[in-house]
Amino acid sequence: MAVADVLTEVEWSRVLDGTSSARALIQPDGDCCTRLGRIGSWRTRLAIFRDGQYVWDGPVTDVTWSLGQVEVTAEDGSVWLDDEQCSGLVDRFREGVRRAYLPE
Repeated sequence: MAVADVLTEVEWSRVLDGTSSARALIQPDGDCCTRLGRIGSWRTRLAIFRDGQYVWDGPVTDVTWSLGQVEVTAEDGSVWLDDEQCSGLVDRFREGVRRAYLPE
């Protein structure tokens, strides 16, 4: 887990019957670059708190490094149910079952 001490911009949305998104611009300082370097698409969650209250979270979908800042974008958990994402998981599951139970 990495806590961003210097946020230059944070935004998130809420969408009824859809997938919401969030974006955080972080200005790296001190030794946080090592921790921020571990953030990766589809393996890290972005959690946003406002005044100490949890308001949003979801899997990181993109990380962009530029001079003096890191942009982290994410979508809420419903993105896992997206047809594109699910079809890949279903295909891998089917292949695993085929290998486990069907003779070659």
